Amino acid sequence: MGLKIMQWNAKGLMANKIEFLNYLNKEKGDKTNLICIQETYLKGDKNIEVPNFTQQRKDRPSNKGGLLTLIKNNIEFKQIPTPLDIEAIGTQIITNQKAINIFNVYIPPSKETFEKQLDEIFQHSNIILTGDLNAHHPLWNSPHPNKRGNILENLMEKYDCVLLNTGQPTFQTHKGARSTLDITIVSKNLALNSNWFTLNNTLGSDHQPTIITIDQKAKTSKRKPKWQLKKSRLEKIP
Repeated sequence: MGLKIMQWNAKGLMANKIEFLNYLNKEKGDKTNLICIQETYLKGDKNIEVPNFTQQRKDRPSNKGGLLTLIKNNIEFKQIPTPLDIEAIGTQIITNQKAINIFNVYIPPSKETFEKQLDEIFQHSNIILTGDLNAHHPLWNSPHPNKRGNILENLMEKYDCVLLNTGQPTFQTHKGARSTLDITIVSKNLALNSNWFTLNNTLGSDHQPTIITIDQKAKTSKRKPKWQLKKSRLEKIP
């Protein structure tokens, strides 16, 4: 089985913890390798234990936001430094073919576009950038592009990357309107061996989880489980 990555905007992980953990328990034969979660709303000593996964966590000190990346305990990985003033967690996984650099990203719907920081992320080779970027562009079925949507289109062209989204919406408002806020962008050399789809279950959020699969097998080891890595804090996120 290849590499399987789940992406999900939780809109408060503790509020939806039971549904999330039940999903993982039910799909235990399906072998998710890595989970990228946005808008965790976790702060301070508020922790969540996810059996069989190591955690990389980045909290926002005020408002909501926050990120959590979960890596299956037997998978070899290392953290990748990311710009301090953008909500992003970088994780490098070694596969049977090459190292893949996975970036869990959340950009709040504010005036900031973080163009410089996104460019720095795109400079890595063999990337998977996934998350809720609040970006709009016709490439992912948003009829009216915004500034960050245009920035992402330009960065994809500049660094030879490809959008995996198939056009399925990932977000639904309380009034029932649907749109695509969660996107996945990969380096072109990964695209032909990749697949993307949404789960028909929000797990309590207003975002549907997305699943990315890549026809490469992650390198594993017998390292001891780690429940929680040191938390990072974001100081400049609006």
